[in-house]
Amino acid sequence: MRIRASILILGLIAASCAAPSSDRVGNTDQPSPTTSPSPTTTIEPREQEPNPSFEPAPAVLVSNGDVELALDPWTACWTVSCYDGAPPDEPRDIGVGDELIIEFPAEGWTFQATARTGPGDCGRRQTEDLAPIDSTRHRLTPIGPAGQHIIEVFGHGPGGDVIVTFVWTTTTDGPPPVPMATTSILADHDGLVDSYGVEVSLWNLAHTPDEVSAEATVIAADGSSHSFRLTDRSDACSVGSLYLTAAIDEGLTAAQLGGGKFTYEIEVTMDGLNFTGTGIWPTDEDPECAPCVPLTFDPPLESLEAVSSPAIEARKFDDVWIFSHSPDGGDGALHTGVATINNGCLYVDGAVVVWHVDSIDQATATIEAVQAGQQPTLSIGGGGTSLEEGATSLPAEITDRCPTSAVWFGTP
Repeated sequence: MRIRASILILGLIAASCAAPSSDRVGNTDQPSPTTSPSPTTTIEPREQEPNPSFEPAPAVLVSNGDVELALDPWTACWTVSCYDGAPPDEPRDIGVGDELIIEFPAEGWTFQATARTGPGDCGRRQTEDLAPIDSTRHRLTPIGPAGQHIIEVFGHGPGGDVIVTFVWTTTTDGPPPVPMATTSILADHDGLVDSYGVEVSLWNLAHTPDEVSAEATVIAADGSSHSFRLTDRSDACSVGSLYLTAAIDEGLTAAQLGGGKFTYEIEVTMDGLNFTGTGIWPTDEDPECAPCVPLTFDPPLESLEAVSSPAIEARKFDDVWIFSHSPDGGDGALHTGVATINNGCLYVDGAVVVWHVDSIDQATATIEAVQAGQQPTLSIGGGGTSLEEGATSLPAEITDRCPTSAVWFGTP
């Protein structure tokens, strides 16, 4: 059986499987001839026989009460066999609803689900543990904002692990993700302090910062310390996450400070705001991602919940997002520009518009005009906010669906 470490880094579930080739389907040991056959020699093709020890993992059943999907795992370890694959290009769709039952015919298993929200492969990823119903069934409820999500379910337990992917559309919001962070600098190598590399990961942030600088300090029990700069190597496609690294030599230098407990101090500046994360190794080491240590930040990392605006509603018209609100008043300014549609999002001069509820007809008419090949120019009253003009964050209901640096709030 293969054992996986379950740790969410950049909202992603790791799923690698190191199985010898003899465990794969249809594997045969083809001999390599040392001499070429003569022209008159006839080589009979050797019939390939499946590995008799191979046994595919059972299907994962996903049900919304009316529709049930039997999904074959695209990556799994089951009994003595492991196989790796890739998620389907067009995952099956379970439809619309706010509760699913995940069933798998093995007892003692736990399940997690990761929801991806956003255009294409980009977007925010949020992972939640599934609540067990009984020994073989788990309940999946909405994750993140209401809307369409790509769901990846990862299960593991006695006998192996499985991963399946499908599409699910929810009508209610799930709990907002909580910002989290870990770092790995030092490690225990046969009782000696060592380092396998330096990594710092932050995820479930309210937004992805445009500018990042960071420094790590390792402080030994005797007070000696080693500080070094961290480099941002984040995936530009991931929303609300950062991945910082440093050369392994920095970790090896820190390992020479001494023994006992080590305090990590990670100072991160994001868009001009300073945050300091601390953790103690090996005291706080998380066995699920050892030698990683969770970090506690002061001030706390900004969460989606802190920047969300419940008054904003999101809906789709002809597969294009429309955002609306019903404010008591407005700034009385005008935003003028050409309307465009990109990846299912409507922009006016590069900004996402939150339409007044009384102006939804104008929004739908604009979408129809753009889809017909026109380039309508709009003037919308209201007021706006922009990251380029000093705003520290934008409403998550918008940025989780439509990447933007500016939002215009319309009035009637």
